[in-house]
Amino acid sequence: MKARILEQTLVIGQSEYSIETMDTKEIEDFFAKNIKSYMDDSPIVNEAFIKYAHLLKASEYLVKENGVKSVASKKGNRVLLSCVADAIDRRKCPIIKRLFSFIYQRFMVLGTFLFLTFKVLRGKKVERKADQYEGFFVCRTKAGRKMINVLSEQPVLQLFDTYNDKGSFYLCFSKLERFKILCKALVSANSILNGYCDHIKQKYGANCSNDARRYYSIRVVQTSAYELFVDRIAAEFKGKRYYTAENLDRFALIQERIAKKHNNTLVCIPHGIEYGFMLPHCFTGDIFYTTSEYSAVYLNKKYNCNKFLFDNSIAKKMFYVSHSLIPGKKFVFFTESREPYINVRIIQAILPVFKKHTVTLYLKFHPADDLKNYSAIIDDVVVVNDFIEAISNSYCIARKSTVLIEALYNDSDSIAILENNKDREIFESFPSLSDARINRYDSVESLSAGLEELFRVVGEKTV
Repeated sequence: MKARILEQTLVIGQSEYSIETMDTKEIEDFFAKNIKSYMDDSPIVNEAFIKYAHLLKASEYLVKENGVKSVASKKGNRVLLSCVADAIDRRKCPIIKRLFSFIYQRFMVLGTFLFLTFKVLRGKKVERKADQYEGFFVCRTKAGRKMINVLSEQPVLQLFDTYNDKGSFYLCFSKLERFKILCKALVSANSILNGYCDHIKQKYGANCSNDARRYYSIRVVQTSAYELFVDRIAAEFKGKRYYTAENLDRFALIQERIAKKHNNTLVCIPHGIEYGFMLPHCFTGDIFYTTSEYSAVYLNKKYNCNKFLFDNSIAKKMFYVSHSLIPGKKFVFFTESREPYINVRIIQAILPVFKKHTVTLYLKFHPADDLKNYSAIIDDVVVVNDFIEAISNSYCIARKSTVLIEALYNDSDSIAILENNKDREIFESFPSLSDARINRYDSVESLSAGLEELFRVVGEKTV
């Protein structure tokens, strides 16, 4: 039998299996028992596991059950296609695909080197003396900037993965030093990328490996350069604290390697909630501040350690945003950037309740989401662009997001809507989301009924 990939769906005969419904309790139990076979010292070990492992195992069950011998796709999800192809035969990947990926790799590696050279060589060196600080923090993402609130009163050097402002970690070096480091990153890039692909081929299969080659081709020079730059910075802070917001991806594992090399105490204050399922590599950090007390207990037990801590004062600094209380709470739906069609499906299902009670539904986009995904409902909602306005004094509706925790620190109520198996499985994999203050609904029907009751109670207090 031949299977097809249509967007996010695997079609086998008359049956359809969407990505959000393919994960099962049986698969979760399998990985709980067999996680050791996925362990490795590769910095992408966690990234690869999250991206491929569950989808591949689900595909293997379906391929075997239905006797699938081949798979085709025109514009379907590339990761799903790779997993199904490896479920059929993980040793074979079409030579044309492999040839294209190798050519793509060569162009992208050189192209990103040239791009980074253009960006990184701008700006003069900014002198900073390590002996003036008790530690340092390198921020890679916008979300990680929340750590600034936590570290604001401490003598910590704060550096950012930006290109041309005084806080850029690139400006710790002269232009000549920057260029030399970038050249070294270029030289090592193909070797590093081949190592990533070898890891994925061994653990998951040739097609997943080929998919990863394309994904990392545009990222490997920057990853290599990041390690080289930060290694030089950490050497100046030998024996001091190294603060980070990364906790499980390749950058987190690179940071752990650097910290061990220079005897830095790695302190992780993550910008998001923690997975509760076992990962091939434990969350990084000598000290790891969790987003809830329950998470700290849960993770210390799961990983057989005592490095996970909960500090309510740190949590408040992480999640609280300064705001003014105004009468009446608004209803805000926070989107997720992945699978935006699910966001649309939920909004379409609950809009009739809002219209019935003439209550406005506000929409706050995830930073990586796009307005064009919401053309079907955009005329029936009001978009709110300011995060502080959205998260404060609101009824915050989300699927499985840190927003549900942040709302609790900002005079808001949390409402979780989990209308499919995948969302429910993921939600339950986050210990922090077990907080009893989060109102959970497992279907749009139950959410609509809950909103009806809420509108009846709050009445004219809503806006």
